[in-house]
Amino acid sequence: MPKLKTAPKYVAVSLATLALCVSVQPTFAQDQSTETTAPTDTSADTTIALTSLVAVNSSLDDDGLRAAISDALIGHQNELREWNADSLTIPEILVTIAPKTKKAKSTTITYSDVVLTNVRAGTAETMTIGAIATSNKHGAIQVDSLTFDNISLANIARTTTPSVAAEDTFYPLYGNFSIAGASLNADDTECAIGSISGADVQMRPVGEAVANFIKLADSDIWDGSDDLALLAPLLTSYAHLVTSVKSGPSEIEDFYCREVSGDDENKFNDRVDIETISIAAIEPGFSPAVTAKNIRGTFEDENHLSITEISSKPSDFSDIIAAIEAAPQPITEEWMDTNQRLLTPNFAGLSFTGLELDFVDDEPFKLTVADFDLTLANYINGIPSKADISANNIIVNIPENESDELLSMMLLAGLTEINGSFRVAGEWTEADEAITLEEISFDLKDMGSVKLDGLLVNASPTLFDVDYIKALAASRALALSTLNLSTVDNGIGEVVLAAVSGEMGADANAMRPVYADLVKGTIIAYLADLADAADLGDAVSKFVAGTAKTLNIGISAKSENGISLEEFEAAEDDPMAILAKIDVTANAQ
Repeated sequence: MPKLKTAPKYVAVSLATLALCVSVQPTFAQDQSTETTAPTDTSADTTIALTSLVAVNSSLDDDGLRAAISDALIGHQNELREWNADSLTIPEILVTIAPKTKKAKSTTITYSDVVLTNVRAGTAETMTIGAIATSNKHGAIQVDSLTFDNISLANIARTTTPSVAAEDTFYPLYGNFSIAGASLNADDTECAIGSISGADVQMRPVGEAVANFIKLADSDIWDGSDDLALLAPLLTSYAHLVTSVKSGPSEIEDFYCREVSGDDENKFNDRVDIETISIAAIEPGFSPAVTAKNIRGTFEDENHLSITEISSKPSDFSDIIAAIEAAPQPITEEWMDTNQRLLTPNFAGLSFTGLELDFVDDEPFKLTVADFDLTLANYINGIPSKADISANNIIVNIPENESDELLSMMLLAGLTEINGSFRVAGEWTEADEAITLEEISFDLKDMGSVKLDGLLVNASPTLFDVDYIKALAASRALALSTLNLSTVDNGIGEVVLAAVSGEMGADANAMRPVYADLVKGTIIAYLADLADAADLGDAVSKFVAGTAKTLNIGISAKSENGISLEEFEAAEDDPMAILAKIDVTANAQ
C-alpha cells in the first residue's frame, strides 16, 4: 500500500476546525492543550491572558471567571452550569499559540470588547465581541462586530471538554449569530467578507475526538509512515466529528479575494467576487448544500469568468461512518486495501447556471454554458448506481482562422459559434440486475442531434464489490440487450457533405444522391445475412440523401441473455457472426 505522505498535516487540522468552527468561535480560541483534567500532547502551547474583567452581580467570583476563561472553558462545565450574572465585560483577551516545532512561528489572537449580558444558568442572552484580530508571520485576519444570542458557555464547555464522554444528545450552543465583516491579508493575497449570519448551532460531546485530531497533526502519519495503527484514532475521531454538529442555515455576503500573480516584471491582479454564499442547515453525518450567487473573476487582468449561480449538493457520510465503526482496531493494511473506497462521501452532485468564460490567448476565446447539472444517487460501496449529467447551450466561438476542415466549412456556412447540449443518464436496478441507459444525447442547435438509449443485462451486484477483481469480472459479464439510435439532421449533413465533397473537388448537392446510393448498396451487400438489411439500407439512404431528416435504428438481441462482451470481441474477427444474434429495425422520416 502507498505511504500516507500525501496527506499533509493541515488536512487533519482543517477537518477538525471545519467540523467545530461554528461552535468554538465565541469560546476564546479553545485549544485542547489548555485542558487540565485529561492532558494531551499537542503540537502547540496555548496561553490565554485577560487584561481585566468587570462582572456585575455574578455568582462566580473574578478568580473563578478568570480560571474558566484562561482554560478556554474546558473542564469548567459544572460551575458554568450554575453561573448567573447581570453582565460580564472583558476589554481584551489575548491568546498566544506557540508551536513546539522550531520552524513554526507563534500566532496571536486578540478578542476586544467582549460583553455578556443577562447570564442565567451559564447561558447569556447576548454576547458581543467588538473584534477578533489574528496575526502571525503569514499575515493577519480581522473579524468585526460579532453577536451571539442565547449563547450557552456551559454547553460549549460540556461539548468540547475531552474528559466528558461522547454522547448522542445535542446541546444548544447559541441561537442567532452575526458577524459584521471580516478581512484577511497574507503575503500577496487579501480577502474580505461583508457579513455572516446564521442560527441555531448545536453540538454533542465528542470526547477525545478533537484532541486526537490535534495530536495526530504532529504525528509520523504525515511523514510517510506505514504504521496504519495510527489511522485508528484518526478515523474514529473523524466519525465523531462529522456527526457532532448541527445548525440552521447560514449566509455569507459580499465576499472577495484578490491576489497578485506573475513575476516582478509582469504583475497581474487576480480577483474573485461572490455576492452571496448560502449554506443549508447542517445535519449530523452530512455536509450541507452550498450555493454561491453572482460570481465574478478576473485573472491576469484580461481573462474573465462569471457564474450566475453554482450549487454543491449535500454529501452523505453515513457509509464512511459505518465502515469506520465496523473496522478492526487497530486498522490493518488488508482492511485499508479492501475498504478504501468506502472512505469517500456519497456526493449528491453539482449544478450551475450562467457560466461565461472570456479568455485571451493567441486570439480571443469565449465559452458560455446556460446550465449544467450533475446528480448522483443510490450509492453502493462508494459508487453511485444512478447518475444524470447534462448541460444546455454550451456556446463556443469558432476562431476565424480555424484550420479544422469541418469547422472551416461551418464558418463558410455562416456559423460563427457552436451551440451544443448533452445529457448522459443511467441507472442500475437490483431487482432486474440491469443497467438502463436512459439517454446519451448530444444536440447542436440548428445543426442536428444524436440520441442513444439501451439496456445492459446480467448486471449483478458484484459490479459494486469492494474487491476490484470481482467487480472487473462482473463488468465483463455485462451483455447488451437493446440499443436504439435516433439522429436528426437540421443542417449538419450539408456541412459534412460539403467538407467531403470539397476534398474531391465536387459539388456537394450533386454528389449527395451518389453518396446515398453508395451507402445503400454497401449496407445491403455487407449485411446480406441480416433479415432487415434492405430496410436499413433504404432508411440510411433517405437520410443521407436529405429526403428524410430523422433516422431511427433499433438493435435488439434475440437471446434474453443479451450479447456478451466475449461475443462482441469474437465479432472483431468475424463481423458477420453477430448478425445472426440480433434483430434490426430502421426507419427514416
